[in-house]
Amino acid sequence: MGKFFRFRLLSLLILVSVIGITLATYLSFYQPGNISIRTRSGEALIGHDDIQYVDWDAQRYHLRSGLENELSERLYREGGLIGGIPFQFCIDDDPIFTGRVTSLFSSFSFTDIAIVLAPGSKSEAGLELEWGYPSSPPPDRNVDPRFGHRLYTSLWLDGKLDPAAISK
Repeated sequence: MGKFFRFRLLSLLILVSVIGITLATYLSFYQPGNISIRTRSGEALIGHDDIQYVDWDAQRYHLRSGLENELSERLYREGGLIGGIPFQFCIDDDPIFTGRVTSLFSSFSFTDIAIVLAPGSKSEAGLELEWGYPSSPPPDRNVDPRFGHRLYTSLWLDGKLDPAAISK
């Protein structure tokens, strides 16, 4: 009985050690990615440091002060009030999904992901990544690219997820 107990204890210690080493190796190599929203030509509309925190369930990105107004002005300047400005949502320059930055004044509708701006608004609510414009019922959350595992992990590791939203 003593030999069998020592064998099981040794086996358990080896198993725990292998799991610990594997996990430590994985976490040491996995770094959060730099998240950005870019024009299709690669110019950053919203950089990694512009994002203060994210309400994951609402897909609301809270940005540095004044950035929403800058985006609204750019939308107006570039004639995107009607058709919008195409964007790519990237992690480390790798496009995750595409969409359009558009305005409440737009008469165009589209089915990809939208960031809808209200020019001149002083909203501190943040930018919401909506499904389509005007809003459409989103697909199943398991296939919706806004809720991708890589995106969640990058935001979580970087400390950009809203703590109040995580504890729900």
